[in-house]
Amino acid sequence: MDSPMNSDVQGSPDESTASPELFHLGGNRHAPRSKAGCWTCRGKKVKCDEVRPSCSRCVRLSRDCDYIPRQRKKCGPRRPKIGSRHSPKAPTEMDDGSLGGSISSSTSTEGSTERRTSTNGSLITRRLQVLSDLPPPTISAACSLVLSSQDHEAIQHFRTSFAIRQHTKNPKYSVLSIIFRLAESNAMVMHMVTAIAGQEISYLESSEKDGVLESSRPAEHYGDAIRILADTFKNNEAISDMDSILATLWLMMQYEQRFGDGHGMGLKSHLSGLAAVLRTKYPALSDLLGAGRGFPSASLGVESLPSPPSDSLERTPLSTFATRMLVWFSSFDASAATYGLGGQVNSSLTQLLSQVTDEDEDNPIRGYFKVHQHSNSLFRTVWGESYPQSELLDDLENREIFYLFGSCGQLRYMVADLARRLYHEKDGAEEQIAAVEGAIRLVGRKHAEILRVATSLVSDEHNQKRLISNVRYIVPNFHATVLQFLRITRFDKGLDERQRLSLREIMTLAFKSFKQEGDTAMMRITWPLFMAGLETDDLLHREWILDRFRNLGRFGMNYKRAFLLLEAVIDQQERLGERVNMLDLLDSGCYESFVV
Repeated sequence: MDSPMNSDVQGSPDESTASPELFHLGGNRHAPRSKAGCWTCRGKKVKCDEVRPSCSRCVRLSRDCDYIPRQRKKCGPRRPKIGSRHSPKAPTEMDDGSLGGSISSSTSTEGSTERRTSTNGSLITRRLQVLSDLPPPTISAACSLVLSSQDHEAIQHFRTSFAIRQHTKNPKYSVLSIIFRLAESNAMVMHMVTAIAGQEISYLESSEKDGVLESSRPAEHYGDAIRILADTFKNNEAISDMDSILATLWLMMQYEQRFGDGHGMGLKSHLSGLAAVLRTKYPALSDLLGAGRGFPSASLGVESLPSPPSDSLERTPLSTFATRMLVWFSSFDASAATYGLGGQVNSSLTQLLSQVTDEDEDNPIRGYFKVHQHSNSLFRTVWGESYPQSELLDDLENREIFYLFGSCGQLRYMVADLARRLYHEKDGAEEQIAAVEGAIRLVGRKHAEILRVATSLVSDEHNQKRLISNVRYIVPNFHATVLQFLRITRFDKGLDERQRLSLREIMTLAFKSFKQEGDTAMMRITWPLFMAGLETDDLLHREWILDRFRNLGRFGMNYKRAFLLLEAVIDQQERLGERVNMLDLLDSGCYESFVV
């Protein structure tokens, strides 16, 4: 089989993930005025052949080739006089609704640390200099939190580096930006924003130093958020703010996934809590058949919806943000179910969605499709007329691929539920196998065109559409579902043509993504890589996958735990000459639980 790692794909790093609208990286201010060379050569004042993603000189000298765009510094006094036309402006409202300006002189020059991974896997750390349209935010009084300079650095990290790794959309208008807008007026959400971003900064720094985590500040924020969440559930009226609750729970799950204990107790607790909220707060999702609604919170800068009467409090309609979060929760819960930690949320949603689908439609994927449709107007609802046309067109262009993303989450949950049934040797597995296979074929037919052309899409300096990045991380998730389904239903048999096709597609797309975006892209396809590592008989592919997990270990404990289990399963399969069930190793207690 031809190795996809030999593919000749020309391209440059995805500049959309480092938009000059958001920040520029500090470099040599006396660099030559070359318009196309890499910053590494320009800093050394040497000629650059401008080959991308890495020029020949940087490759030859094993240097990090930096093409990230940045804004040139303007000449003039660093500290302009008060009243001059270059004086700092008073706090104004930004495009995304947050307040500009700085809190004090001590925080106005606070930078943030941006850590990115080059195409050769090395970690690059630079200080971010904030532009006028994304200053250290002024926290509104409604948030009622006193934030330290460390907290402000965490906030800036959340809005840039963290947001870029979580979402391919422009971070200025992504779901993470909406979550931050909620945090500006909600202390519970703000605690989790500073907790997850602060913990990531500490973990990255400790990984560089091969040391232990030193900062206790993120854990304190996490504890405060849990306390406020518990108090919220005691207050029925406060529960009506489901947007803040869902945002907080999602951040808590991200925190537990990457930095939680090896037993997954905190993660399972949050998933069970969310499932209970959905069952009691929304006994039916029938309002999804009606018109979509935006945020009920006036703090987001959009027109508030009328408050429901007190007797209908228990049936408050879901906002478009809440339904978008349900899609994300469904996918996350399916991931957890693969490793025996989840399934509660999808089980509850499947029951609730039975009242959304038509009577003759018993396939849960159709119900989730309606949930996803309900959230389509999210971004233009939040930003209104200020939402750029370019972003709206980008949303329309990426809509179908994200429908596939939602369907992949459901397929993964269905396969995980089937695997649990087969693992415990429960009766009725034959019917469930047929149902899952039928659902996979249904999704495959519906998105046949995307699946067919995915590996042929080329990204270069003239074509850097977000759609290509999305295809390269979502399509592998479909093929990973196929691999897992065939692995558990053909456990004692060799690889067939369907499995080999899925392996080729995963590896081809993974290598192209890695060449284009480095480890940031690998964080989005860890499960496809994990499944390919379990199934492939190509030694080069296997070693390449293990190397990716070794490098990802610096971003979270879950990647380290996944690497240890994957390495153990591969070793046992090599020695025994047959497949090994990873659930047996997890249940043995010799390996820590994780979610990827």
